[in-house]
Parts: sequence; C-alpha cells; structure tokens
Amino acid sequence: GFSISLVTIFSDFKDAYCYGMLALEIKDRLQVTQKTSRLLSGLYTFVFILNEPLNSTIKSLRESYTRGLHYGDNEYAFASAISVLMHSFFSGKELTSLESDYRLFKDKADECNHKRIINYHPLFLFIVFMVRNDTSQSLNDLNEIWESSLMKAPEEAEVNFQCRIFSLQLQVKYLFGDYQSAAEIAEKCHDHNIEKKFSGRYDLCHHIFYYGLLCAVLARTTKDEKWAFQLRIQIGKIQEWASLSPFNCEQKLSLLEAELVFLENSDNEAKIKFDLAVEQAAQNGFIQDKAIAHERAYMFYLDKGDVNQASQHYGNAHDAYLKWGAKRKAMQLSENCPF
Repeated sequence: GFSISLVTIFSDFKDAYCYGMLALEIKDRLQVTQKTSRLLSGLYTFVFILNEPLNSTIKSLRESYTRGLHYGDNEYAFASAISVLMHSFFSGKELTSLESDYRLFKDKADECNHKRIINYHPLFLFIVFMVRNDTSQSLNDLNEIWESSLMKAPEEAEVNFQCRIFSLQLQVKYLFGDYQSAAEIAEKCHDHNIEKKFSGRYDLCHHIFYYGLLCAVLARTTKDEKWAFQLRIQIGKIQEWASLSPFNCEQKLSLLEAELVFLENSDNEAKIKFDLAVEQAAQNGFIQDKAIAHERAYMFYLDKGDVNQASQHYGNAHDAYLKWGAKRKAMQLSENCPF
C-alpha cells in the first residue's frame, strides 16, 4: 500500500519500486498465498509500470486474476483482469486477440455474478469499433453507446468510467481526423482533472501522448499559438516518463518532438525524429505507435512534396494498422489515399 501511495500521490516510482520488491520478497519468505491477488494487482498496475516493459507486467496480472478467483477474492481478480486488458492495449496487443480476452473475462465475470466493472468497460467498445469494417456505425454512434454503457456502470466506478471514455474518445477522434471534436473532448478532460484521476497509471502517459498529437495538428491548421504552447507542455511531461521508462515511452517522445520541429519547419531534424520514432516503436514492440509514426511521417513528406517517401510511409502505416488489428483505421487510410 505504501509503494502505491508513493506512485499515485508523489509520483515517486523509484522508491515505490524498492518497497514493492520488498513486499514481494516478504510474500515469498512467509509463503503467503491467499492475499497475493491484492498485492500483485496493485504492484503491477501502478508500481512496476515504468521499471519494466509494460507487456511484461501482464503475466503477473494474469497470475493475480487466477489466484483471486481461486481464493474467492473476485474484486481484485477482476480488477487484475481490467489491468491485463489495459496493459495489453497500451503495449500494442493485436486487437482481435484482445477482444477474445475480453470476452473470456466477461464470461467468467457472468459465471461469478460479478459485474462491477468488466461487463461495461468502454475499452471493449473501442476495440469492436476499430476491428470491424462496419461502416454503418459512425463515431457519433460509438459516443452514444459509450454514454449508454456509462449509465449502466456501478456508481462507484462512474467517475473512472467517464475519464476512460473521454480518453478513448480523444484517441479515436484524433485517429479518424475529427480534430475539432477531439479539442472539445480535451476540454472535458481538463474540466474533469483527468491527469489527477490517471495519476500513477500508464493511462496518463497514453492520454498525454494523444493530446500532444492533437495539439500538433491544431497548431498547424489553426495557426493559434496556444496549441504550439500546449504541445511543448505535453512534450515536457512525456520527457519525464521517457527518462524513467525509455522502453515504454521513448517512441512517444520522439514522435511529439518530430511534430514540433515539423511545426517549426526544421525539415532535416523532423526527418530524423520521425525515423527515430518508427525505429523505437518497432524495437519496443508498440505496433500502434509505429503505425501512427508512419502515418504522421507520410503527412510530413506529403506536405514537403516528397511523394516517394510519403507513399512509402503511407503503405507502412496501412500495414502496421492492419497488424495491430485496426481494420477500420486501415480502411480509412485506403479510402483517403492521395496517390
């Protein structure tokens, strides 16, 4: 509990990691079994997310889920299930496989008559939207479904759900080019103090990243200096995450920096930064960040009149989105092909 407080209140990941490792050592020495779901869930959701590659936390979270079910600690079992889904999503797990994981967790929750969170989690709705080529469902339809799911959520989870929905709305609206609506969602995120709600979780890094990408686009399209100012602020925040956890965050930092120098017309530096973002995303296993980096590089080269480089990055972005399982996004790229 102390290590989690160090993260969520003081953002002290270094000392929290030391206390977390001590807690695991004590557990092993005392051969504790019944309460391990609570320990593992807290440590691998909050404390260890910057000290280890994000996808490496999933194994321990699955163990927490299994042990929680075994000892009847369903609350922490399904809290761990949610963390499995979120960390899998953030680290770029293929979306159709992630959809299958969700359905397995949901079936188990139904069997245990435990519907506190798992049945109405907004991430599932995002995944379904992204993996299916159902053009009859619009972004507005998705928003209505999210709002409906929020009404069904337990009261104690409503605030967390609202923040999660805002964050996912910002991401999906950015990805599909609805920048004005994304800016309105960003205002709601600020009004709901989403950064405080996400404190200590990788969700915060993810949210800052997409807000930074949005700021970059709006800075170019509106010429309003406030967006360039906000972009620099988000870069500063991501720099802190990347300094603590380069294997989880450095590709996000490089892409935001690429967008900044693109905005400042430093073309040679932008080329280097876009290439670095693609390379780091591939090396760290974040396929969705690789797809976005290729897409933004394609837009950069298209703006500069380099059709050859633009077309290469466009094709790579399309392929990476498909590899991620985001068929809807890949289809949108195909439908708006400029070549």
